[in-house]
Amino acid sequence: MKIILLFLIFYLSFNHLNVMAQEISVNEFKAVFIFKFIKFINWPDTINNADVINVCIIGDDILYESINIFDGRKTKEKKISVLKKSNSSSFNACNMLYIGSSKSKTQKDIIIRTKGENILTIGHSDNFLGNGGMINFLVEKNRLNFEINYKSAKKENIRIRSTLLMLAKRVID
Repeated sequence: MKIILLFLIFYLSFNHLNVMAQEISVNEFKAVFIFKFIKFINWPDTINNADVINVCIIGDDILYESINIFDGRKTKEKKISVLKKSNSSSFNACNMLYIGSSKSKTQKDIIIRTKGENILTIGHSDNFLGNGGMINFLVEKNRLNFEINYKSAKKENIRIRSTLLMLAKRVID
């Protein structure tokens, strides 16, 4: 019963956001989704026991500005830290990494650089999941949705809760 209630609350909160699409930009939606995703992700114990979740953004300055409103806020008893990264940056401090579409040519290389670091990778491009990314945003009929590559997440010891999996447009297992 508790799972059904959580699912309902999560689903309604996302649908509420979709209804307000005329007033909020896609990047603001993405920022809220990313913030909400944190509640439904279980990282390995070394990350779960940390006090901070580092959300890194590369290749999307507008999303960085939108998500920066969550910098310093808390979720799951952890402080959120938003970091802007560049191609030459090390990603090992990141727990989540959003790879902007401006990095589509180097996207696969960036994802490869995150292997073994237990970093949840998020993007918004046609072949993001095919390149090994974990969560990909989709815009269909003026609605922001997402799809999940659960297989890639499991390889990095990242567990995505079933509530989030049920909300995804598509799940690759």
